[in-house]
Amino acid sequence: MIVCDEAHHGIAEQERVYSKIGHKQILGLTATPELNKDNVKFNKIYRKMLVPKDYLSKHGKKPKISTISQDMKSILVKEKFLSTETIVKFFAAHEADVLGLTFESSKPWQKQPSSSMMMAELSKKMYEENNCKRILVFCQEIDQARLCAGILRDKGIRAAAIYSGLKRIERNSRLDGLSTEHFNVLISVDILREGVDIPLVDGIIVFRRNVSEESDPMFTQIIGRGLRGPRSGGTEECLIWHVV
Repeated sequence: MIVCDEAHHGIAEQERVYSKIGHKQILGLTATPELNKDNVKFNKIYRKMLVPKDYLSKHGKKPKISTISQDMKSILVKEKFLSTETIVKFFAAHEADVLGLTFESSKPWQKQPSSSMMMAELSKKMYEENNCKRILVFCQEIDQARLCAGILRDKGIRAAAIYSGLKRIERNSRLDGLSTEHFNVLISVDILREGVDIPLVDGIIVFRRNVSEESDPMFTQIIGRGLRGPRSGGTEECLIWHVV
């Protein structure tokens, strides 16, 4: 058997590799299959979906492909493999008005310094008023992330930006720093969206204009960073603030 994690990536490359390796079965693992770039090849390679019928039936769920994702999630939350999520929606224009910031929500957020100020204020509020100790903030641009981290440090909150331009040793150091609470806030663009294990995250702020819907697969990926439950080494609850 060949097992491929994050199977929605590199479908053509997977097909090339599989054609050269003898195997009887292929198992692809992904929480967001809809992100694959080639549906025809993806469905050809992973044409069978494994449905844990016995597990669902044991918990009083009738196995249905149409509801399997939500049914599994509810069971895993109940059994504490996943955290309970609380999603709160914020409107960027309103938050800017409250803070007295000049901000135009119709224009690119990452080009407006006030967006970093807004992210910093929301992070500070989540940390101080909601008692979240390990917070991830997702924005759209490196300069935006770095400015937000600087503002937070000026406010006395341990924060750092994390992005692809950093050396691997520095990225790992900042991730370790979040786990040990050396940092309380990490601001990222895309690097922490998937393939990273930071189970003790208890707060997430999604500040990306291109992720306006909670049904967006990218939103699913982002909030997944904070949904490891106690039985997965994570937290009971995760607070998620979605800025639109």
